[in-house]
Order: sequence, then C-alpha cells, then structure tokens
Amino acid sequence: MSLERNNLDYSWIIRCSGSSPGHCGEFRTIGSIPRNSLLPLLEVIDDGVWDRYYYELNRRFGAVYVELPLYLNERRNKWWNEGDNKCRNINDQNCVDFFSNNDHRLDIPVVSWGHNDRNIRLDFSAETQLLSNVKDNFDHVGLRIGLPSYDIQSLPLTSTSLINLLGSLDSSDTLFIDIFSVGSLIQQRLSNLTYVLRNIPSTVDNIYILNAFEPDHMSHNYGPYLARHFNIRGFGDFATEHRFPAKMKRPPDAEPYRRNIHYYNWNRFELYTFSEYDSYKRAAAVMRSSGIWQSNAAHLQNCPACVRVENDDYNNWTVYWKEFRIKHYIYSILNETRLNVNDTRTAEDLDPIGHDNVFNLGGGA
Repeated sequence: MSLERNNLDYSWIIRCSGSSPGHCGEFRTIGSIPRNSLLPLLEVIDDGVWDRYYYELNRRFGAVYVELPLYLNERRNKWWNEGDNKCRNINDQNCVDFFSNNDHRLDIPVVSWGHNDRNIRLDFSAETQLLSNVKDNFDHVGLRIGLPSYDIQSLPLTSTSLINLLGSLDSSDTLFIDIFSVGSLIQQRLSNLTYVLRNIPSTVDNIYILNAFEPDHMSHNYGPYLARHFNIRGFGDFATEHRFPAKMKRPPDAEPYRRNIHYYNWNRFELYTFSEYDSYKRAAAVMRSSGIWQSNAAHLQNCPACVRVENDDYNNWTVYWKEFRIKHYIYSILNETRLNVNDTRTAEDLDPIGHDNVFNLGGGA
C-alpha cells in the first residue's frame, strides 16, 4: 500500500465557527505555526468568515482541504440550533453546488458523510455518487469516511458499497478515516480499520487517520501509533479542541469556575489537566511545578507557547490558555513526535503505552 515512512504528516482540522476570526483561538494561532508544516482541513460552518480562514490557511500552509461537516447535524452541539449553521438541512446536491460555486476559491473539496456512526444508513452508495459528482469539477478530491463501530464485513451491502466507494478513489485523491470514540469498542474499530486499509487501491498513498484522540484528562492520543503501525502518511485531529463543543449554560447555583489548563505530554501521548478555582495563574503555577513540565526542558526552549509561560509572560484570559494548549500541542507533534518517529524502528517503540492499550484492550490490530 505504501513505502516505509521515516516521518508522519499532521493534518489540523480547523473549524470556522462563525465568530470573528480575531476572537477565535484557532485562527489567532495560525500565524505562529511554522509555514508549510502541516496539512489544514477546514470545516465550513457558515458563509460569514470561512473564506478569511481559507485564505490565511492557504497563505501559510499551502493547499487547504475544505469540507462541509454534515456530521455536526447528527448530535447536539454548540451549533445545533444556530441559524447561521451552513450545514443545517444541506443535502448531497447542496454539497456539489457549494463546491462547484466556490471552485475559484478553494483547493481541494472533501466529500464526507452525514451519520456519525452510520446506525441509520448502512449503505455507502450515496457517498460514491457524491464523490463522482464532485470529481467532475476537481482533479484532486478528499474523502472523509467515519469508521463504524459494528462489523463491516458482517453486512454484505455495507462492505460491498464501501469497497465500491474506496475503489472510486484515484491516485491524486486523499482518504481521511475518521474514528468516533476511539476508546470504546476498540477491537471492532481496529478490525474495521484493517479491513478498510486492505481494500484501498494500491495507487492511493495519501491516507490519514483522524481523531484517534479525545481531548479529555488522561486520554491517549492513538493517532501517531496507528499511523506508524499501518505505515500510512499521517494522522490528524482538532489539536485539543472537541469535535462536538457544547453550548455553555451555567445554572445560578453553580459552583465557582475552575480554571483548567490542558497540557499535552508527548512522552506518554496523553493530555493532562491542571486546575484551580478562578485563577489561571495559580493553575499555571501548579503546572510549572509538576514533574511533567519540569522534565521537558528542551521543549520549553523551542515551543513559543511554553517559552512565554516559563518566562512568566501569561495572563488570566481564557482565550490565552486556549491558544496555549493548541499551540503547545501542535509544536509537540511537529517537533517531538516527528523526531521520535525518525528515532524509533516500530510503532511499539514510538508509543509503548498505546501499543499495550491496543493489544490488551483490542486483542490485536
């Protein structure tokens, strides 16, 4: 399927949320990430600001993948009842129209699905037709498929239609395999992932595993391990942002806010949370006194986000700490993880904890 790789590409899924880009942590972080260092996948939620995100991403990183994330309609989230949600009530033809109408200002369209775990629709024929229609206007197309939790091979219609969909990919296309809830039913998901990868045309080399990481306390990032284990081009995620962000509503009798700082420890591929009531500065002091922080001296000199904190150049603003965790995570991937890939021989060497979890919980991959 692919040659031996000495590196892993990283795809950052960034979502234009409809708010002003100047107030968006993801957008504000773009300018501090090294140029041409990652592959952006832009999820378009509304018409208002998506082109501003696109042009800045294109200027900084080159080609941009653009998607209408229809899966957001399938679960309550921050945009569930928002009138400006572009994905509400969009059907396949609307997707084709959106891409064709914007072919002058987007690089690579991404065809995706509408049901996050495919419990409603078990046939991939619609995606195959949609992909064909979009290909009429673009030489290079991305396909993003959700990895089901049920056994694909046990359902003939599902497996046959999925193989037909994968078979319609050309060598210039990119496949994104999206994993929902990687921590649950891991054995079946790994079996399905293996099945999908075995049925991809040998000419398709641009393959990424998405979201094998749920940004919660002590959660494990399986993206690098799985990409190295299956020897594919790379992995991607929301860089510690949640897939389905909730709309925050605090009851009058709620306890005082805890100020949470989320810090990614690349040595263990895990996210840690440091918190204190009503003060990010006190939470930062707890983080800086931790063994995790103090053991990463080299990173503290090379990561712009960590350099500022180490030099006491930080504040109590929520948006600052959102930018901190996104920027620190991306620099951890671009520097430490990529370096470790070059210095290790196998996926198990790269991530022993992830390997142990996969084979003990999943029974093999």
